[in-house]
Amino acid sequence: LGSDARPGVDATCGKLHGGARGRARSTTMADNEQHKEFRRSFTGADPDMENWSERRKFAYGVVKSPAFDGSLAILILINVFFVVIETNLAAKDEEPPVWLQLANFIVMVLYMVEICIRFYVTRGNFVKDRFGMFDVFVISIDVLTTLVIEIVKVKFPFPIVMFRIVRVMKITRAVRLMALFPELNLVLRGMLFAAKSILWGVIMLTVVLSFWSILAVMFIYPISQEMGDIWQAQGCDRCPRAFRSVEESMLTFCQQIVAGDSWGTVTLTIIEYRPITAVFFVSVLISISLAVMNLLLAVIVEQANQAREKTLQEAAELKEKEYNQAGARLFDICLELDTDKNGTLSFEEMLEGFKNHGEFANILKVMDIQENDLEVVFNMLDQDGSGDVEYKEFVEQLHLMRTTEAHTLLVFIKFYVMEIRQRVMSSLG
Repeated sequence: LGSDARPGVDATCGKLHGGARGRARSTTMADNEQHKEFRRSFTGADPDMENWSERRKFAYGVVKSPAFDGSLAILILINVFFVVIETNLAAKDEEPPVWLQLANFIVMVLYMVEICIRFYVTRGNFVKDRFGMFDVFVISIDVLTTLVIEIVKVKFPFPIVMFRIVRVMKITRAVRLMALFPELNLVLRGMLFAAKSILWGVIMLTVVLSFWSILAVMFIYPISQEMGDIWQAQGCDRCPRAFRSVEESMLTFCQQIVAGDSWGTVTLTIIEYRPITAVFFVSVLISISLAVMNLLLAVIVEQANQAREKTLQEAAELKEKEYNQAGARLFDICLELDTDKNGTLSFEEMLEGFKNHGEFANILKVMDIQENDLEVVFNMLDQDGSGDVEYKEFVEQLHLMRTTEAHTLLVFIKFYVMEIRQRVMSSLG
């Protein structure tokens, strides 16, 4: 070709090469998007997390790590210890030593750093976290009371006991410690679930006590007034006024029935003096102790069982999340093993991965799958006999075989039985 024709040829070749490179980039981008979409379908992660900075991802890994939770638990326990010391000193009207003030300041700073890290990771979702907002409230109270104590101590002769009482709220962060351990978390959930039932139970108990207290003032107090000499002989100062008013009658019934104290001091003496009153006191005992109290206990137990079921459900969801994360890692391994990048694995690629990819080989060895078993595994996964296996099918089946005890053996048995069946049917046909 002449020199005049060469520029056109070069331009045409450049366009062809450029188009090929563009198609290659488009294919790579499509594969990457498919890869990300599949990972998100497994992990359930926020799509925006793919756009996070490396620093934010690192902070997310730190916050979600067991070491971070353990460090926080130790810090909370240390804080509780400091609060106990400070409370004992305040009771003796003594100022805390310098080391204790410095230690409280360091703990407060660490709490603020922890909250800032969580806010940096979760951003707008931080306000949806009940524990997070509770921590912000407690730490804000601590900071404000610390500043007020310093100002009041310097400028005004004003008692600072009330501010110290508010600072004791720091100990409520120990609730976070209960949430870090399954057993304590179950207890905490049981208390929270039963709180509403306890409240309504107390209201019901108050109504029943009020009813019986009104009757006691009307019928029992006149009898008690006739027993002045008996009360004096017993040396009981409160007995003559035990049923003098509705409030004192409620206090008496709470002492005798609810708390189980001094039933014989007042009640038995009145029954011995006037036996007909036994009907009244037995009715009070049955309605409060056997009915209301036991009914309230049964409701609390039922609420605790519901809390346990909720905890087990969340544990199952956490296990499912861990399964999804492991599935995403297996998908990454498949992508590394797929040398021709066609979205499927062939037997040769699987065999090559077993020989050269250490993590993939370890996963199979943990399931007691050796190199000579790979062909059987591949044939089990390749149900349509196409000679290759899709990533998703491979990840799901392989991870199921890995996480379920005895499942691998059952899968092998099923495959061999089906293979024998097919051979028998072929020979008979």
